[in-house]
Amino acid sequence: MTVEPSPIQSRTTKIQAKQPAQDMDAPLAMDTVTFRDGTFDPVSSATAIPFKSTLISQPATTANKPVTPRKKVRFDDDPKLTASFNEEHFNRSVLPTHYDLIRETKFGKPNINQSFSSGKTLQHVMLPLFKSRFLQQSSLDCIFRSYPRATMLWNEHNRLKNIDFSPLRNPTPNWSTQTAIDPHRVDMMAACLLHYDLDIPALVQYCGGEHLGAHLQPQDALPHVEDILDPVVVEDLRRILTYGLPGHVNGDISAQQFREYLTHCNHSSLAANLDHTRKVLNKEDRNSSILTLPQWMTPFIPDCGIAPQGLISKPGSKPRIVYDGSFQLSPMSIPYNWFIDLANEPEIVFGEALPGCITELCNLSQ
Repeated sequence: MTVEPSPIQSRTTKIQAKQPAQDMDAPLAMDTVTFRDGTFDPVSSATAIPFKSTLISQPATTANKPVTPRKKVRFDDDPKLTASFNEEHFNRSVLPTHYDLIRETKFGKPNINQSFSSGKTLQHVMLPLFKSRFLQQSSLDCIFRSYPRATMLWNEHNRLKNIDFSPLRNPTPNWSTQTAIDPHRVDMMAACLLHYDLDIPALVQYCGGEHLGAHLQPQDALPHVEDILDPVVVEDLRRILTYGLPGHVNGDISAQQFREYLTHCNHSSLAANLDHTRKVLNKEDRNSSILTLPQWMTPFIPDCGIAPQGLISKPGSKPRIVYDGSFQLSPMSIPYNWFIDLANEPEIVFGEALPGCITELCNLSQ
């Protein structure tokens, strides 16, 4: 199942949640769902990290007791950790905010030409509610009984909230010998996504590197082709390497459509070739072409569209997994590709590149 990115801390107190009945909702699978890199429009909604301050009340002075002048306090430049300050919270506090990620990232900054949204439901506000600790235990029990999947969100958030996910910014270790997706790295991805309130653009921007095409360095590559390519092509390349593809998309789907596609899952061709599917997903994961996350997180992620994956096998070539962005599940469904007008996108000419090159070489030889 592929989720398109949107075009567009927590405290350490553990509360043992009451386990709800298991027959009230579908089984909670712990499979993985992959998020492909693509065009997105990050939402610059910076999240403030709450700090709890203690106010010490001073007794009122009377006429019989002289007022003692308040001693000046000198603040050092470097913050100091006190005995009451949790070091784990301090580590979280130095992480970049949503705004920091957008400001520091050169690729995929917000723009009005690239946006995607989906209808909001109660699931999309559960994580902020859990983080706020506003709800009492009785209210939490009511949520867990009415929507059992919320229990998974609560338990996994408490399990993952202290995981160090900073290694995600480094290249995947032993990528050349990886034979299966690393479950610990999946946990780090989930912990990072939970930290940034299930905002997929923030996760992609935090990981950076190959996920944002940082190795392409358009500011260094484009000057070498400006004199040999058509100016229109140069501008297309500049936009693609800076904002991604598609260049123009403004889509919106209903919550009902999201649930329908989530229930439909992938095409049956994947289930018929599980071994090859796992091999391909492992290859894309180790090459940083996808972000692998637990499947249970999908219903809680806001502003995402789901499209099924399929497998195409042609004679003489290896089977390949394809993203079916044009699949229409029902007459009322709006596939993701329908939001894209090819007239606004660069002309696809790579099929004519080889014949054109050969013709040019023949003309030069005459």
